[in-house]
Amino acid sequence: MRFVRESSSLIRWLALAAAFLAAAGLAVARWIPAAADLLPSCRWRRLTGLACPTCGMTTALAALAQGRWSEAWHAHPLVPAGVVLAALAAAWALAAMAWPALRVQPALGPRETKAARVVAASALLLLWLRQALLLR
Repeated sequence: MRFVRESSSLIRWLALAAAFLAAAGLAVARWIPAAADLLPSCRWRRLTGLACPTCGMTTALAALAQGRWSEAWHAHPLVPAGVVLAALAAAWALAAMAWPALRVQPALGPRETKAARVVAASALLLLWLRQALLLR
């Protein structure tokens, strides 16, 4: 993998938007815990009885807002990982706005792109199986 000069600032703005949404979600879950009850229940789980890949995210967000990282990780590993990644991406985006030398993006070759897709698909499949077995 190599890094090339960014072709658009869209990625930086998306990183800031993701960090803002993560912070807003954590704030709502922290100060209005009953807000999670207003969200609709999982239709997939209601129809099939099996957990979907996103089952447990609301519980994880509420636990994370209360500072219970272990409980959040157990409910859904992508939530605490996503919050950490959003914070890192926001820090990078802010730094890149101040220092143009940081305005780079990864350039993957065809083999690296294929490997990344296989790893991501496998991870999502394993996560779905974990959720389905854990949340019976």
